[in-house]
Amino acid sequence: MDPSTKETKNYIRLNEDLSVTVIFSNDEELPLYVKINSFKNLCEFLKSVERWPLCIGTQIDSNKYSKLCKGVIIRGDAYQRNQRNPRCKSCRILRKRLQSRKSTSIILEKTTALKRRASNLVKQNKRLKRMVSFFLISLKTSKLYENCKNVSSG
Repeated sequence: MDPSTKETKNYIRLNEDLSVTVIFSNDEELPLYVKINSFKNLCEFLKSVERWPLCIGTQIDSNKYSKLCKGVIIRGDAYQRNQRNPRCKSCRILRKRLQSRKSTSIILEKTTALKRRASNLVKQNKRLKRMVSFFLISLKTSKLYENCKNVSSG
């Protein structure tokens, strides 16, 4: 049972030959070569199932579990060292991929900063052009004034 959603994720089926098969949430089956001969064996098996390490998923809201996640960590997926938050191999890979991807908010911040900088440069360019044209006009008028002064005095 998934502790967060309270839904049953995996099922245990007792076959006709008294062997057990685990059916995972993605409809994948894992045959276990355990024979259930008595009620006592059934109780012991169910207690052992309770001790199976459960996959906690990616713990990222956009993708909580991988599509290949079985919900239980099987022998091949087990960590080499003891982990506080055990994950199956497919959830580990998905989590690493999701964490390495840049979030959209960071990308948006960078693009808005670049647009703002471009806008500021355009405004600065317009101001400088106005200043240059003002200085050219003032320079031309001062030269005309001097020329007129020289003509009128001469």
